[in-house]
Amino acid sequence: MGALIAARTANRHSIAQLHLASRAGPGDIPRIAAGMIGIHAARLQSPIVSMATRIDGVDAHCLAQHLHRSPDLIKLRCMRGTLHIAPLELAPTLHAATRAARLAVCGSLAKPFAVEPKAEQALIEAILDSLAGRALTSDQIVAEIGMRASRKTGLTNPTPYLRTLIKTLWERGDLCIRNLASDWKREGRVYALLRDVYPSLDLHGLDPAEATAALLATYFRRYGPASIADATWWSGIGETRVRQFIAGNARDLVEVAVEGVAAACYLFTEDRDALVDHRPEPHVEFLAYEDNLLKGYKISRARFVAAADYPQVFNLIGEARATILADGRVAGIWQFNKRTGRIGCVLFGDLDKGTSALIDSRRRRLEGLLTNHASLPMFEDRPDIFSVGASAHANQGAVRRSR
Repeated sequence: MGALIAARTANRHSIAQLHLASRAGPGDIPRIAAGMIGIHAARLQSPIVSMATRIDGVDAHCLAQHLHRSPDLIKLRCMRGTLHIAPLELAPTLHAATRAARLAVCGSLAKPFAVEPKAEQALIEAILDSLAGRALTSDQIVAEIGMRASRKTGLTNPTPYLRTLIKTLWERGDLCIRNLASDWKREGRVYALLRDVYPSLDLHGLDPAEATAALLATYFRRYGPASIADATWWSGIGETRVRQFIAGNARDLVEVAVEGVAAACYLFTEDRDALVDHRPEPHVEFLAYEDNLLKGYKISRARFVAAADYPQVFNLIGEARATILADGRVAGIWQFNKRTGRIGCVLFGDLDKGTSALIDSRRRRLEGLLTNHASLPMFEDRPDIFSVGASAHANQGAVRRSR
């Protein structure tokens, strides 16, 4: 391994790279999303809290408007097949690098229905036709073409198959989703044709191999120093391809050892040269459930979380709970009570008075962001697509989603 980097130095670098060292304004959300390589959004409320720790001057409702309605952001599945909110310029890379794995899942879901290819293609065309120039919920799509689907497939109940086709078209990049719910804690999902909502966005133009290399390069630039296991875990890309990327970029990447991490780590040479080993000013943040900072690592989580605290920080499938970060280390977990509007904290040990005061200050700030209802910045969604009827139907059927 190369030279040893102190954990506090690596952590301070990661905190800065992932926009946790300072706050920006709402107009910077696309830039911050790019720096995070997409905002992790598997849980509906997580991206809102993630942005609340990085953005000043807005509440949860305002952040939801920016994240769900901005013409500069798109919600899509990508790394590990999980939902992210990404800026448009990054979306083609995220899509192309992960498309094959996601479509393989769709193929497995469709296989048990044993629908003939000709019938499947006819229904795909029917779904696309039904969405021309408008947005519909999945229930509305099924209601429009359900009888036709039953005749063509012979399925007594074609609804599950049609939902699989809708998912496949979304994963393929033919459709996009929007959240029209008026409550930031709920989702009213509608589908629309990608070309109608994002006419300048082409998700099909990149070669998958080139996109994979670009994605890994971006990962090591934003999350380095990171190990091969970290990159594999974060991206869902196989270890062999990660190793091939590192070998092919040996001139630009440098191998280092990081205090507390039991594996070789890599980062770009210019990033290593920019590392400064000094004690930062006191720093506290409340991180969202599955915030990018912890989601971005596997082995290297050891530099953020003490081994004794792993069971409280990570669940059985490796998801990171909502945590309290103090001076680059996880000092506790937290949970928001939607009924009372209060945040409950569980700290892992005794803290000095200054850190405790910062935690209390950050807690009160976040409570305010999650409970205050300020004026919302409205984005001009195309009224011919996102009609009042579609919006009302989406809000009426809004549900809490976790996928």
